[in-house]
Amino acid sequence: MNTNSRFLGSLVMALSASLFGAGCAPGADATGEQVDKQHAAFTSSGTTVGDWSALPGGVECLEGMQAFYPAKFGVSLPIAPDSAYGDCTNVGACHLWLDAQPDPGTWERIDSGTPSTYDLIVYPPIGNDPWGHIAAVDHVENGQIYVMDDNYVGHHVRSSVPHTVDWAAYGWYHLRSLPKDGGSSGGGGGGGGGGCAGVGDGLYCGGDSVVGDASTLYQCSGGKLSVAQVCDSGCQVMASGTNDQCASGGGGGGGATCSGLSDGLYCGGDYVSGDANTLYQCSGGTLSVSQSCANGCQVMATGTNDQCN
Repeated sequence: MNTNSRFLGSLVMALSASLFGAGCAPGADATGEQVDKQHAAFTSSGTTVGDWSALPGGVECLEGMQAFYPAKFGVSLPIAPDSAYGDCTNVGACHLWLDAQPDPGTWERIDSGTPSTYDLIVYPPIGNDPWGHIAAVDHVENGQIYVMDDNYVGHHVRSSVPHTVDWAAYGWYHLRSLPKDGGSSGGGGGGGGGGCAGVGDGLYCGGDSVVGDASTLYQCSGGKLSVAQVCDSGCQVMASGTNDQCASGGGGGGGATCSGLSDGLYCGGDYVSGDANTLYQCSGGTLSVSQSCANGCQVMATGTNDQCN
C-alpha cells in the first residue's frame, strides 16, 4: 500500500469513528442511515429476567454499558483507548477484553461456561465492524445467550427485549458482588424464585450479594432466593456475617414496636406483630427482622428465645 492509500484508509477510519462514536456496529453512512446489516441478525425472547430500567437509549453500545452499571450497581467501566489494538480499532468496545479490562477486584473475567444475569459480555470485531460489541446478559435459553444493549437492533437504538448476538463472544465479566445463576434466574428484581448460589444462607438487601430491589429484604436458603419482606423505609445493609434488615421505622415488623417486651427473639404473632414464619429481634423497644424461617418459626417457652425450625 502506498503512502496516499494508507492516509486515505486512516482518514476513512477516523471519519467512521466520528460518525459511529465509541463502541460498536451497526454503523451509519454520511447521512446517518444504517448501512451495516451484517450484524442485525438476532432472535428475540419473550422472557426478561433482569431489571433494565437504568439502561439508556440513543447511545453506542459501550456508552450504554458505561451508564448502566454505575446506575444499577454503583460500579464503573473503563474508557476504551483512542488507539488500535490488533484488529480492535480506536474506542472500540473490544478494548474492554483486550487492553482496557475492568477492575479484577470488582469483576471476574470468564471465558467459558454459562454467563449469569447482569454479566458484562464482550464480542470481538467481525467483518467490517472493527469495534466489536458489548452488552449485558439477561438470561440463557436453550443454550442461547440473550442480552440487553444499545446500538445492535438498530443505529443508536436500545433493545426493548432480550435478544441474541449473531457471533461468538470473547467471554464475559461477572460482578463479584452478585450470585452466579447461570443466566436462568435471579435477575428480575422481584427475587421470588431467584438464585443465590454461592451466597450463605441469611437475609440480604437487594443488591447486597443478591440481585433484587434495594428496598426489599431477601432470604437466601440453600441457594434459593425469596422475598422476606418489603421495607417501607428502605433496607439496611449490615456488616459481613450479620443479617441485613429493614431500616428503622420501615417494616422490621410492619412498622411495629415491641415496647414493654423483654429483649430477645420472637416469632411473628408471639407477642409481636409480623409474619409467623419470620423471627424478629426486640431490642430496646425496637423490632427488626432477625431471620426469615424457611421451615417455619418455633415459639418457645416463656423466657426462652423463639427460633427457626
